[in-house]
Formats: sequence, C-alpha cells, structure tokens
Amino acid sequence: SVLALEAAERLRSRMELDLEHSLSKLSAAADDIAYEPDRAQSILSRFFKNNLHFHNIALVGKNGKELILIDRLNGIVLDGAGDYSQNPLFYIAQQQVHHIGNVQMSTDHRPFTTTAIPIVQDNELKFILIADLYIDNLIPPDHIARFSASSYVVDRNGWIILASDRARPAAYPNVLNRQ
Repeated sequence: SVLALEAAERLRSRMELDLEHSLSKLSAAADDIAYEPDRAQSILSRFFKNNLHFHNIALVGKNGKELILIDRLNGIVLDGAGDYSQNPLFYIAQQQVHHIGNVQMSTDHRPFTTTAIPIVQDNELKFILIADLYIDNLIPPDHIARFSASSYVVDRNGWIILASDRARPAAYPNVLNRQ
C-alpha cells in the first residue's frame, strides 16, 4: 500500500541521514589526525567512545600495515598485526578517494559496512582510516516493527540488513534464496 511505501521511504531517509552524519563525524576525526598526527590515538579513542555505531577503527599506514586498532572487544591495540594492503578499500583510499563498501553480514549476523577515508596533509597521503559501522545500530528495532509484526529491510541481493525480529536473519539471512 501507499502508506507502507511512505513509511519505508521515511525509514530509508532516516538511515541515510544517520549514516551520512556518522561518516561526517569520522571524516572530521580524520581531518584532526591530518593536523595533529601525534595525537591520533587520543583522537580515535575519543571518537570511538562517543560514536557507538562503529564496531572498529584502524589507522593504517601508506604500506597497508595497521598502526592503531580500536575495537569494541579488545579496546586499543597499538602496532596491530593487521595488514590491509590486499583490501580493495585500501587501494581506493590510496587514490585519495573516500569510499563506503557494500553491506556485509558479520559472524554474529549483524549488517555492517566498511569505509575508508584517506588522511592527506599537504596533498600527500599520510594514513588511511578504515572503520566498520554496524548498520543495525543506526535505526532502533522499534522503527522497523512499526510496519508489521515481521518487517525486513533488504539489500538488492536479498540479504536482510534490518529486521523487526532479530532472530530471523540468523535463521534465514537471505529472503531471495531462503539461505
């Protein structure tokens, strides 16, 4: 019905606005690191503490090696073992282009997207900020539940991004092929 389509459009609009807002705050943190690279750890720690949508943030050197990793499980890891040199987002960011990846499902069946932001100083790439953002944190489940008892937001490939019933994506994460 028209009412359901209007409600879905409002939800899409709200998700898009919240995503843009979260990513603009991440870009501001990247700008702060460009101006004060020696304070990168404290800038990222403060950002991470105040932005619960993000699952982890890595500061990556030009060679793809992880310099700092902050995540919700382990806290701050300095000189991490991560190597992002094979990550396609790393190569895009090396071209000094901010990029947002596709929506993926985490091992605990939560939708997330990864973004890469180049940190440039004097037209030279210094670092790359790579962060995972949980999409389901952007919209409270009660907003989805307003549609009906069983409501889902899916991507173009049929993968459930958000659901009114959180158990549903774990059982069948894809509505097209009932995986």
